[in-house]
Amino acid sequence: KLDEIIQNLGNIKDKICVDVGTGPGIMLPMIDNAVGAKGSIYALDIDKNFLNYTKNKVVPTLKCKDNVTTIESKVDDLCLPKELNAKVDVFMLAFVVNYLQEKERYKQILPQISNYLSKDGVLVILDFDQEFVDATFGTCDENEEENHNDNDDKVGYGTKWKYLEPEQIDKLVTGFGFKFDRFILKNVVPHHHCLVFKKKDPKK
Repeated sequence: KLDEIIQNLGNIKDKICVDVGTGPGIMLPMIDNAVGAKGSIYALDIDKNFLNYTKNKVVPTLKCKDNVTTIESKVDDLCLPKELNAKVDVFMLAFVVNYLQEKERYKQILPQISNYLSKDGVLVILDFDQEFVDATFGTCDENEEENHNDNDDKVGYGTKWKYLEPEQIDKLVTGFGFKFDRFILKNVVPHHHCLVFKKKDPKK
């Protein structure tokens, strides 16, 4: 039912979408269905293995396969082309909040997203709910978080998960030039929550 998240975004046909932390590309077919053959997708991840899998196994199956770019990003840099500045229509952050809050990586990434996002674009944050996290991963307390190896950039794929309530995500994101737009309810996608943000008007 994750495709219903994309459907709730409205008409994004022919739009430019960026999937941050694309992993094995689970969101790409759903984004592809929405943007169509003339849309563009940028799939970002710091993990070469994920990117190779996505490029070789997922991208060839997409309608807009000729307009899909896989990018090996960095911990503190999205590495998107500069020509995309203020032109991206949708930023998808699916299951990466846990990673971004580690070592406050969001302080580097969210301002970049704001710069690349178009005036009427949206930032979509999708994550598991508390019940799913507790049952599947277990949770990570503050002491455990501080003890993570500084060289471990795959936090969130392991056995512990630092859960953030939707209200915490809202507070975190709105501090970087965004405003909360809407919440896609649990009955749309069970065991997940999804928050949609837009850019703040700099004049207000």
